[in-house]
Amino acid sequence: MFWIYKFCIPIYFLGIRIAALFRQDARLWVQGRRHWEQSLDIFNSLAENQNRKRIWIHASSLGEFEQGKELIETLRKNHPELILVLSFFSPSGYEKQKNYKQVDYVCYFLSDIASEINSFIQKLNPALVLLLNMIFGLMHFIF
Repeated sequence: MFWIYKFCIPIYFLGIRIAALFRQDARLWVQGRRHWEQSLDIFNSLAENQNRKRIWIHASSLGEFEQGKELIETLRKNHPELILVLSFFSPSGYEKQKNYKQVDYVCYFLSDIASEINSFIQKLNPALVLLLNMIFGLMHFIF
């Protein structure tokens, strides 16, 4: 079953790139991921971002973000020393929250391609990952 997923994901993302020729939301999705490595490298190189623990918070969409917003604000209030990184899969969340002041960095989440995810995690080096997920109204925590 995994091989089907692994085979279909690149086709799905190719479809989004084709849709970007006709749809604004798909175009934002593609453009937002274009220079992710350089953007993250610049963020990492800032002196104030070095040697501090990072929490990566991922919300696929704006709705998931809204459900976890109180958690993010509580983390910021109680642990100002942490670097909070917020990622979105969808343009609806990213475009509305790209300047969200309660986190240190907002970005698009990459595709589900293992090499890209591994590269992102290696560059970000989070101490904790929080996945805000609306499935069954649960929040998943990965340590």
